[in-house]
Amino acid sequence: MFRAALNPVMIAVFAALGPAIFAGTISGNVVDAANHPVASAIVTMSEGAASRSTHPAFHGASTQTATDGSFSFSNLEAGTYLLCAQVPHGTLLNPCQWTTTLPQAALASATSTAEITLTMRPGYRLPIRVDDAQGLLNAREGLTPGAHLLIGANGRYHFEVANVDSTDAAGCNLSLLVPFDTPATITVRGGFFKLQDAAGNALGTALPVTVSSAVPSGGLEVKVVGTN
Repeated sequence: MFRAALNPVMIAVFAALGPAIFAGTISGNVVDAANHPVASAIVTMSEGAASRSTHPAFHGASTQTATDGSFSFSNLEAGTYLLCAQVPHGTLLNPCQWTTTLPQAALASATSTAEITLTMRPGYRLPIRVDDAQGLLNAREGLTPGAHLLIGANGRYHFEVANVDSTDAAGCNLSLLVPFDTPATITVRGGFFKLQDAAGNALGTALPVTVSSAVPSGGLEVKVVGTN
C-alpha cells in the first residue's frame, strides 16, 4: 500500500499555523425612537460588500433580542458587518429600510469587539384588501404558470412583501409596513390576473403612498376581476 510522507518542514509549518481562530464579537441593543428597549426583535447580521469579496462563504446569522433589547454575535472574523432588525407584524421600521445610511459594525481583527445601537422608528402598517369574489387566486395561483399576485414595496435595502394577515371566502387582508411622512411606492403585479382598484379602474403596477404622522390613515383595495 502506498503511504504519502510529509516533509518535516511542512509538518512544522502546519503545526505553527494551527486552526483559524475567530473570536470577534458584536454586541448591541435595539431601541425605539424614544430609546426604550425592543424585546423579541429579530436581528440579522451579514457581511458588508467589502467583506463579502474576501469572505464569500459567510452567509450571515440571526438572533433574538432579550427583554432589555440586547443581542450578541460571537466567533466572528475581521470585517464589516451589516445589522438589521425587525419585529414581525409590528409597527417599528427595520433600521435597514427607508434610510440612506445602513447600520454597520467593524471588527479590525478576529479578536476584536464592537458595539452598536439599532434604532427602530415608528411606521404605519398599511392595510391592503384583496377582493377575489371569483376565487381566482385559490384556483390558479401556484398551479398556472405566471399566476401570482405580488404586493410589496422596495424599502431601499430590499423588497418587502406584504404580510398575509387573514383570509376569507371573498379574498384576503394584507398589511405592509411603510414610513410616516415619506413617499413610498407600492408595487402591485398581477401578471396572469386582471386587477382593478376600489373604483373599478385598471390598476397600475406602481402606486404612490404617503402616510402623514399627524393623521395616520389610509389603505389600498385590490380587486381580482379576471385573467389575462
